[in-house]
Amino acid sequence: MLPSSIRPWLAAHRLPVAAVAIGAVGAVWMLLPAMQERGGVVVFADRAGAVSAPDTVSQLRQNGRAADVLAITDDPCAALPTADLEAVDRATDFVVISLAEPSECADDPIVQAVDDVRAADLTPVVVRFPGVDIEGVDAIVVDTEPLLGPPGTLEQPCEWWDRVDPFGAEQEFACSDNDTVVVRFADGGLTAAGTQRVARMVAAAIG
Repeated sequence: MLPSSIRPWLAAHRLPVAAVAIGAVGAVWMLLPAMQERGGVVVFADRAGAVSAPDTVSQLRQNGRAADVLAITDDPCAALPTADLEAVDRATDFVVISLAEPSECADDPIVQAVDDVRAADLTPVVVRFPGVDIEGVDAIVVDTEPLLGPPGTLEQPCEWWDRVDPFGAEQEFACSDNDTVVVRFADGGLTAAGTQRVARMVAAAIG
């Protein structure tokens, strides 16, 4: 029950209070379509590119997009499965193509994947890993070299997210005393710091 001291004020200001309440509900109602129209994202990757897929999906979800892994291929020359593309939810707008292993296939698997995605009326987003050539593709291209460095680079200057994780705890891949972080293992595979960089670049490119 409202205190007796508030009742006279509410009675005198009934219309303004009601107008404010209706206006607030209307504002939320108008924003709902914009919130719901952020197209979803799926990821197609080879085994090397799949290392960064979980972080990419997580980062996209943090940005308010539905995201999931579409398919992971063991064959660097394999085409994106048509059945998987046909099964993509209609709310999906983007397909991230994350092929990190340079190949000598008869047909460029990246170009083929881009063409398949375009044919499905979706927008392809190609992750360009250092050492992988991508030329003339009709896609959003995410160049990871600025944050990963050329092939063989093990350490890169720290970014702010390398110091503290999203939950405020210290990272296992913390910055060294010279303000660098290990982004690759000696065998060339990406560390957690490296996959986080790929994820953030992809999410930034899609918006």
